[in-house]
Amino acid sequence: MRILSILGQKPEMTGSGVLVHELWKSSLDNGDDNFLIIGTYPDEWYDHIFKDKYDRVTFSRQHTNGEVLHQIPGMSDVMPYESIRYSDLNQEQVFELINAYRKKIDSAVEIFRPDVIHIHHLWVLIALAKYYKNIPIFVTIHGTGLKQYEKAKHLRPIVENSIKMISHFFSVSNDISVESRKRYKIKKSKITVIGNGYNPDLFFVGSAQKPKIKIIASAGKFVDWKGFKYLIRACSTVVEPFQLVIIGTGNKEEVENLHKEAAEHGLSKKINFLGHLKQEELAEWLRQTHVFVLPSIYEPFGLVLIEALACGCRTVSSNIGGPPDIVSEQLLLNEYACLVPPLTEIQPSDEERYCSDLSSAISEQLNKELDFDDRVYISNSIKKDTWDSIYSKIRNKYIEVSNEVGQHEG
Repeated sequence: MRILSILGQKPEMTGSGVLVHELWKSSLDNGDDNFLIIGTYPDEWYDHIFKDKYDRVTFSRQHTNGEVLHQIPGMSDVMPYESIRYSDLNQEQVFELINAYRKKIDSAVEIFRPDVIHIHHLWVLIALAKYYKNIPIFVTIHGTGLKQYEKAKHLRPIVENSIKMISHFFSVSNDISVESRKRYKIKKSKITVIGNGYNPDLFFVGSAQKPKIKIIASAGKFVDWKGFKYLIRACSTVVEPFQLVIIGTGNKEEVENLHKEAAEHGLSKKINFLGHLKQEELAEWLRQTHVFVLPSIYEPFGLVLIEALACGCRTVSSNIGGPPDIVSEQLLLNEYACLVPPLTEIQPSDEERYCSDLSSAISEQLNKELDFDDRVYISNSIKKDTWDSIYSKIRNKYIEVSNEVGQHEG
């Protein structure tokens, strides 16, 4: 099978970037052929990863002009690299972006001759579907597109007018599937919930020496909805000795805000901001972590949560979006994990309750042992959720829907 994958961002430093890269690898490992078109800057190449199996739409930044005359638009308003907000682009600029991708896709269709086209993110690039009506079009809903639905309302018509041209949708969580069906009137039968996966060659239970002080870790983009400020406030009331490690990055303002939050709550000496780490480095930290916390107030999936579980971490997360799909009932019953009631965004007064719940859950997990056998038990709870298994679900749906489209055309 020949798959043409489309990503409007860089294939790194974000959950969707990791997903696209891992599915690209799994498709090749399973004997399929996958060609990828990505967004990047003119001086950035990915030959060492994708070899000759990719093409680029280049964007512009200071002193460097690309094919598109603005920075890469982020699916989050704050990205871990240079970006522009979709809300700051007008429709004309967005159609220029779409046309830049169309040129690359036209070339790929002619040379690569894909059996399916797979677009990542339910957002403006799905408008490309109208140009390739003879090829089944699949779209993965990562969740940040639903955020843009609220933030860049002037671009909604571009998406809404393209929904009916999509053959099938994949969703990273049940919550995201429900929300997408509600907003875009998508039939339930046209969405398959696939979740996310992990790379077992990177994320596994190891024999790392236990640190002298128990580690609480968290990771992700520095954006408001990831909830890092609530994690810092929660940890300020944790009594047991710990070291808090936050992995990830964001723009200068977001970084400064979190450092300020740590200082205000007396955690400056107990917290390490490690910045963006490679997947291998992230895994090494997770193997030393006692409690991994995902404090998001909105979480489409939470890829790093499944990676933490694969490394055998105890976990605390909000009971919203992806985490309820990831954390098994067994882990909850055996008190290896905790899902706290989510923060009600509409009621700012709920912040104190949310921080208190996080603090209590973290303290409870810190006070429990975590030996090698415990880690293995935790890791086994998501053993089947590898990227290969996720790709197998997607591939089966490619075949099923493509056959249905072929029968309909016949």
